[in-house]
Amino acid sequence: QQKLALVDYINKLLDYGIPPIVRMVRNFALEILKKLLRKNWTHYFIKYYHKNLKFTYLMGLNLECKKANNIPRI
Repeated sequence: QQKLALVDYINKLLDYGIPPIVRMVRNFALEILKKLLRKNWTHYFIKYYHKNLKFTYLMGLNLECKKANNIPRI
């Protein structure tokens, strides 16, 4: 039940455009579950609940846009 609450929280963050990193997921789990977690707990959690989790990829910066917005170059 608590792990499903964590899944819902992660999915809500993704809906807001905030993809959580592994450390964030681990910290959320520590707060919700209130117990110590094994070293690779986050990996196994994602593997087990992958069908319930939403996923997104981070886009890299477009360096040409960054260069174009550089004030000294203008």
